[in-house]
Amino acid sequence: MTQKTAKTDPPDRPPEKRRLDLSSQILIGLVMGLACGLFFGEYCDSLKVIGEVFIGLLQMTVLPYLTVAMVSNIGRLSFAQGKTLFLKGAVVLLLLWGIVLLAVVTTALAFPEMETGSFFSTTVLEEPTPPDLLRLFVPFNVFNALTQEVVPAVVVFCIFMGLALMGIEGKQPIINLLDVISHALMRVNGYVVKLTPIGVFAMLASTAGTITVEDFGRIQGYLIAYTLLVGALAFWVFPSLVAALTPFTYREVIRASKTALITAFATGKVLIVLPMLIESSKELFNSRGTSGAENNLPEATVDVLFPLAYPFPHAGKLVGLLFIPFAAWFLGNPLGPGDYPAFLGAGLLSYFGGPVVATPFLLELAQLPSDMMQLFLVSGIYCGRLGDLLGVMHLMTFTLITTAAVTGLRRINVGALARGSVVTAVLALVCILGTRDYLTRTFEGTYQKTDVLNAMTAIDEPVEFIVLESSEPNPVPLETGQSRLERLIQHGVLRVGFDPQQFPFSFFNRKGDLVGFDVEMAHEFAREADARIEFVPVNVNEVKESLEADHVDIIMSGLPATLGRAAETAISVPYLDAHPAFLVLDKDKSDFESLELIRRRENMVLALADETITLAARRHLPQATIRNLTAISEFFESPEPIADALVISAEAGSAWTLIYPNYSVVIPRELRGGLPLVYALPRDDRTFQNFMNHWIELTRRDGTIDRLYDYWILGRQEKARTPRWSIIRNVLGWVN
Repeated sequence: MTQKTAKTDPPDRPPEKRRLDLSSQILIGLVMGLACGLFFGEYCDSLKVIGEVFIGLLQMTVLPYLTVAMVSNIGRLSFAQGKTLFLKGAVVLLLLWGIVLLAVVTTALAFPEMETGSFFSTTVLEEPTPPDLLRLFVPFNVFNALTQEVVPAVVVFCIFMGLALMGIEGKQPIINLLDVISHALMRVNGYVVKLTPIGVFAMLASTAGTITVEDFGRIQGYLIAYTLLVGALAFWVFPSLVAALTPFTYREVIRASKTALITAFATGKVLIVLPMLIESSKELFNSRGTSGAENNLPEATVDVLFPLAYPFPHAGKLVGLLFIPFAAWFLGNPLGPGDYPAFLGAGLLSYFGGPVVATPFLLELAQLPSDMMQLFLVSGIYCGRLGDLLGVMHLMTFTLITTAAVTGLRRINVGALARGSVVTAVLALVCILGTRDYLTRTFEGTYQKTDVLNAMTAIDEPVEFIVLESSEPNPVPLETGQSRLERLIQHGVLRVGFDPQQFPFSFFNRKGDLVGFDVEMAHEFAREADARIEFVPVNVNEVKESLEADHVDIIMSGLPATLGRAAETAISVPYLDAHPAFLVLDKDKSDFESLELIRRRENMVLALADETITLAARRHLPQATIRNLTAISEFFESPEPIADALVISAEAGSAWTLIYPNYSVVIPRELRGGLPLVYALPRDDRTFQNFMNHWIELTRRDGTIDRLYDYWILGRQEKARTPRWSIIRNVLGWVN
């Protein structure tokens, strides 16, 4: 009889804790960083250092890996394999570029018609600076290109080195050594990637704690359109295209790119996720049992394609082109159909240098204010991350489709292509119409630039002053041999002539207060002279009469220094440089870009409010009919058009566009020189003239003129910086 032994159960073990994958940890870091930023506000600014250290660690292996991997993987190919790879890769890249450019043009239709004007911008004076394509693509000094992170030049060098290795016998030991180095670099990158949740937390907490809601308020149209465009391309168009042209399914593509998408969005860097993308793509092909020499080494192809494609503008960069149509729409000068071919071609080439290089160039190309670059940079905090996310999907799509084509795994699913095209068209229609309707309702009746101009008040406290209703002689006449400076010192009264329609130099705001650049300059002068002011209204065509009749001591009202004016009165040294321009209807803007184009217009009529500039107008446009105005407002308020254009300074004309947003300021290319502005003075008073000239020089040197110029001409209204909203301050009240 066999004795049975008692069977004892193993002791209870605590269940193994499931370890979160890296994607989940990164998502947790994102959420915690956002919560921390909202809770602590600007106190999170110090966390920026941790984020910068993390990005630096990620970047340290990227360019070395890019260089080593490209040389080794191109070098291992035969000439036949290399030719096939480059030709098919070019076709796929052009296809993806075409999709993105078409999507940008289509998305621009979401911006409804809107009238607006803007303050003067120095952009109209700048010559376009094209990107330095030689520096970008020619590796004059590859070591300098590596240190300056000029990736296109580095790639060109690597391509030549790889091509040279193709034809060398006994190259295998060198390729093996490069493979070992690339594997070591990948391991270093893997160690750093494990720190991603910490880096993501620090970066998002810093951003969420310091960025203000107001920074995004003005550009919601761009943010909405950009978000929809990126979402459609990254999560539908590109993955569906891969599913239709390769053996991989939509879900497999999304799953393989998930970690890289999140990391790129969180860090704002596409370059640092290349190693992740390479490994994920290799795993996809290995899952189909396609690795090995019999299938033309898809793994080696993947190693080549990712670094090869990176320097070219990816979809995440190219969608930034949408900012130019948005800026044109925002400023009331939307791009026309004929503007898009040149804009898209120049945009594609300029984006080899990156958005920071391309955007100022494209703003100039579209004749938009360079000040819009500030909005672009603000939006870049959010849009840049979305663009990097799309860039990851672009690189993944390019590599998977090209590798499948090169290795014989291409599979064209006509049904999937047709369904995807229909769904894409419907999705685009819904997004465009919905966005357009929302923006139309949001911006309808909200044009407020006129209110901004009319609400402007003096920067500094004004001195004691009165504004006379009409021009009349000085009640204290000059004594024999007395200068106006002596009278000013003796009686403490300065008589200043002004034109009430000289925006932004002298005008009445909505409160009825006399304000403007020159009005404030008059207050500054009177403060220095310890005097009060009597402002006297004058017509700019009666300057000589007003001065000779002693109605005023000086006329300060944006007067250009012309030969005609210098012949009639004494003038001060220039205190500001303005720029001659034409004020025209928006629809006629393109006809005034050069004097040659203007001369082609038949029966040209030019309106002038200042007779002293008639001579200059006739010299440049002798065939034009000149119509003198008694007031600038006649040009806008006449029931019928009285002239094709108003000759005016660009600075003053820009202010008028705030009131009449259907007009634009145009400076012909030949007239981009300065037009000095001066103050008109009596001819017989050298003492007062010298005193005024010295004072102007002092105000230029102490920054007074620059400060007033920024406010009155450029419209830069300084706002007191207040701590950003946060839970710890505004809800709990723990800090002040």
